[in-house]
Amino acid sequence: LKCIILPENLKTCDAAFLYSGVEKIELKEGLESIPYFALSGTKIKEITLPSTIKEISQGAFSKCTLLEKVILNEGLNIIDTYAFSYCESLNEIVIPESVNKLNETAFYQCNDLKKVMFEGNAPDYFPEENLYVGYESKMPPYTVFYHEGAEGFTSPEWNGYKTEIW
Repeated sequence: LKCIILPENLKTCDAAFLYSGVEKIELKEGLESIPYFALSGTKIKEITLPSTIKEISQGAFSKCTLLEKVILNEGLNIIDTYAFSYCESLNEIVIPESVNKLNETAFYQCNDLKKVMFEGNAPDYFPEENLYVGYESKMPPYTVFYHEGAEGFTSPEWNGYKTEIW
């Protein structure tokens, strides 16, 4: 199995393709969430989310070590814990303006991640630094980029991450 298509009426498929050899995933318009660990450990290199996705659940893309390119959709609200953890090839990601909950561990152990670029204001929910005591050394040292005038960000750091205007 090298390619899968997740239909718009999918209700659940928790861990369905966990560590499979899947290399290509197509997500149909109408699909509202990527289930818990559904695509974790697959061999995908890129993913584009349809406009209807509202939530990326816990671990949805974790351990996709070949994942280099992620295009998130405007309308996405939640990026949950460990959503992209251990995505070793991911080096930048753009967070849509609509995201209001981003768990800090979403990018846990994404060691090549250098840029997290926010299109809008800071998320309403982002755990305060030191919430994950003991995890600090495993959080990627990325820089947070935000647009001038965006609310909720601080400079020269925000929640322990270096910040820059883009």
